Amino acid sequence: MTFVKKIDLPKFTSKRKFHKHMSEEKKAGNKLLPVVIILAILLLVSLGYIFHLHQVNTVSQQELQSSKQNVELLQKDLDKKIAEIQELGGNVDDLKAVREQLEQEKQALEEKSTVTTRQLLAFKDKAEGYRELLVRKEKEIAKLKKINEQLVTENSDLKEEKNELNRSIKTLNQKQEKLNEKVEFASRLKAENFELIAINNRGKERKGDEFRHRHLEKLKVNFKIADNKVAPVGGREIMIRLIDDNNNVLFDVSKGGGSFMLDGRETFYSEKQEILFDNTQQSLTFIYDKGTEYEKGKYILEVYADNYKMGQIPFSVR
Repeated sequence: MTFVKKIDLPKFTSKRKFHKHMSEEKKAGNKLLPVVIILAILLLVSLGYIFHLHQVNTVSQQELQSSKQNVELLQKDLDKKIAEIQELGGNVDDLKAVREQLEQEKQALEEKSTVTTRQLLAFKDKAEGYRELLVRKEKEIAKLKKINEQLVTENSDLKEEKNELNRSIKTLNQKQEKLNEKVEFASRLKAENFELIAINNRGKERKGDEFRHRHLEKLKVNFKIADNKVAPVGGREIMIRLIDDNNNVLFDVSKGGGSFMLDGRETFYSEKQEILFDNTQQSLTFIYDKGTEYEKGKYILEVYADNYKMGQIPFSVR
């Protein structure tokens, strides 16, 4: 047996009321339609915004690599500025700190699997700030260069002044040396008023400048030291040298002979005396005992003081 559920329908007392009800429901449906459309549009906009955010926050590897290359260029500029400022004697502590911080931030980006646009923009802003710092450093470098150029100019001027002073000192020294040479030459003693005397074996004396060999047992020479106001008072070594016709010096160490340095060479003397020069035109006497007969010929007797010649006198033996 089949049962049919009875559905209660609204009861309308008249057709007019039924039509009125249907009209009201249609109007309500028309009012809901704009709301549904608006909700659908908002849903689409939200989905589009979410998709847009996803696209914005995802940085491509190409853009990231380009940023890294720019950072590497910035690091090279930093290294260059650090080297320039150090060479100019400036302080580079701030640039070194920036270099280290930039390297740390670069490594932090490299360690991330994904980089957002915001992070990359922040990184770029910092890099731009560092680049502005380099621009300011350019002004500092220019200032340091100008200061160094001034110092170089000043040092060059000082060097030239020093060279000029050295040239002046050298000139003065040369003049002083020449003056000293003149004074030294002027202070040399001179022997004058020579007198030669031959003494024979009986002690008899004969004056002259030519002697017989049998009369010449000993040779006596008298002379005076000429007046010299420039020569300082002090001890002197006075030496005589007897030189024969063959340019040989007659000397015997056992009889007072010896050697001294003359113009850098060892030179022999026949006899020596040490005196105190007092610039009173002192008279000196040497008596030289050769010990053997003189050969016939011409001789020269030279007198030396220290390392220069005071005078000489020739004589002959026949």
